Amino acid sequence: QYTGSIFLALMSTFESDLEENCNLDNTLFGLCGYGSGAKAKVFEGKVSPRWREVVSRWHLFERLAGRMAIDHVTYENLHKGLQDESVVTPQGEFALVEIGDEGVDEGARRYRWIGA
Repeated sequence: QYTGSIFLALMSTFESDLEENCNLDNTLFGLCGYGSGAKAKVFEGKVSPRWREVVSRWHLFERLAGRMAIDHVTYENLHKGLQDESVVTPQGEFALVEIGDEGVDEGARRYRWIGA
């Protein structure tokens, strides 16, 4: 759960650097994520020279500005895995469709593209 913040922070960095016309071509980033139970992931990523083309389609800050507030009960249900339906209807995006619960699939998240 915590590792999602790594990628949101990375997206924010890319989007800010795109707006500021920074050159990140071939830059190496070190990333570290952690969770409870002494689990951690440490890895690096190299920025593709095509990063501007990809990042220019994200519109991250606009999307964040359009986020929807949820009440405390909905938040708790999401946190506890009790919320069966999305709080928003997925459209033109990847949506979580399953979380594995047995064996090697335990915790594996599966996504599907939901068209516009």
